[in-house]
Amino acid sequence: MKVQRFISTMLLALLLAGCGGSTATPTASPAASATPSVPTPTTPLTTPPATPVPSATVLDAHIEVGDLTRDYTVVAPPDVANRGPLPLFVLMHGPNVTTSEARQIGNADELARDPGAVLVWAEAYQDGWNAGTCCKPATTDAIDDIAFIGALVNHIEADYSVDPNRVFIGGDGIGGAMAYRAACELSDRFAAVAVVSGPLLADCTLANPISVLHIHGTADTLFPYGGGGTACDGPCPSVAQTMERWRKADGCTGEPTTTTEGIVDTTTFSTCSGGVEVQFVKANGLDDTWLGPGIDDLAVIWAFLTNHARTASGSTG
Repeated sequence: MKVQRFISTMLLALLLAGCGGSTATPTASPAASATPSVPTPTTPLTTPPATPVPSATVLDAHIEVGDLTRDYTVVAPPDVANRGPLPLFVLMHGPNVTTSEARQIGNADELARDPGAVLVWAEAYQDGWNAGTCCKPATTDAIDDIAFIGALVNHIEADYSVDPNRVFIGGDGIGGAMAYRAACELSDRFAAVAVVSGPLLADCTLANPISVLHIHGTADTLFPYGGGGTACDGPCPSVAQTMERWRKADGCTGEPTTTTEGIVDTTTFSTCSGGVEVQFVKANGLDDTWLGPGIDDLAVIWAFLTNHARTASGSTG
């Protein structure tokens, strides 16, 4: 799969307070190239170029959750201390990649610099997330990834200026399945979730409605569009089954609207509880599309998330 060498976790964030301490080692990401000063009659030719401005600050860290040490990476604007409350985007990477490798796919980290956000890349347990009926060894070892994600959000909100109404989560493949489970069980923390390829594999009873974006290629081989495959610990649901579960969980009624642009069909349920939306982007003929050619899913994800912040009343939009 093109990016089952991935995120994850499209989409754009990111965390402990009650589960233990954290240790961090900051590293600087590659600096943006600088443009030298142009000499003028009053400027000596020896004037040095302007100081390069880094595109983002990268911090590798870990937190203690229960008996485990869990790793994560924060990507934030270089001037984050001078920014007002920023969106937080928690990203869950897909299979067969580490967080570091996932960050090399596409340019999601650029969201930290422009338009400005705090991204948190969470590291899976031995390349598996406990997303429900997937994925070993996290499921067989009963890893509490929900506690990890909740602690991560708490920690980031304590250390950074984060807008609590713009806390989002997303992921790709198995990371997307984990993002869905977290969205279900931590719906009081997240305003919206964006997933590429991953199905909903856990029970989902929402404390608060949450906006949902699902992007799926019809040629996906790991999580087939029509269901099946071998990625799940049991049968993988089809995309239609996942979207129907979200429609019911969010209390959506009425008929959806559908638009087509090129190879992409977009179906949106807009009449849902709390003003949320459930949207499905169907990429015809594509495999897993995470930050790959054929569809600018990062732009689609970030536009959807930022348009579905939670309001003071608890609704989104």
